[in-house]
Amino acid sequence: MTVLTLGRMSPDTLYKGYDRLIEIFARIPASAPVRLVLAGDGSRRAELEARAHALGLTGRVHFTRSVAERDLPALYRACDVFSLVTHGGYGGGEGITLTPLEAAACGKPILVGDQDGSHEAAEDGVTGFVVHSFDLDAQRARILELADDPERRKRMGVAARARIEREHGYERFRGRVEELCTEMGLLSR
Repeated sequence: MTVLTLGRMSPDTLYKGYDRLIEIFARIPASAPVRLVLAGDGSRRAELEARAHALGLTGRVHFTRSVAERDLPALYRACDVFSLVTHGGYGGGEGITLTPLEAAACGKPILVGDQDGSHEAAEDGVTGFVVHSFDLDAQRARILELADDPERRKRMGVAARARIEREHGYERFRGRVEELCTEMGLLSR
């Protein structure tokens, strides 16, 4: 099973939890059929690569460079689970995060944190999991649960895509914009 995370790797994005995700993979037995792909680039990338190497994760944790926008759907579809467990510390945090929504739109279950707005991206236990951002054992357990149950991953991915279409699709967006414009007096009924 491939777990994907994606984003900028710089000092101002410590809240995105890439270092914690690498630590989680160090706690997963080498015999487990899971690997991690960290897609993106930035000034912390070399540090994160060195940490993965120091933990003996070469061959299980892989880094890509920045990914072109046009290639993102293929990247999301190539993974089995998407993880971005952010938190509000270090002066950061997220509103509702875009990358988990994009992964869900590609039919992938998502793993997000409970410390900022990113928890809104997942319906816990249905489209993925919402986990405590600093509970590495809980995150590890959820990854292993999904690794052991391909049917559950598939059901969650289908539910994730359906939720995106229902709550974030074009018709829903258009309706919200029309309502807002009407309330502001920009459109009449």
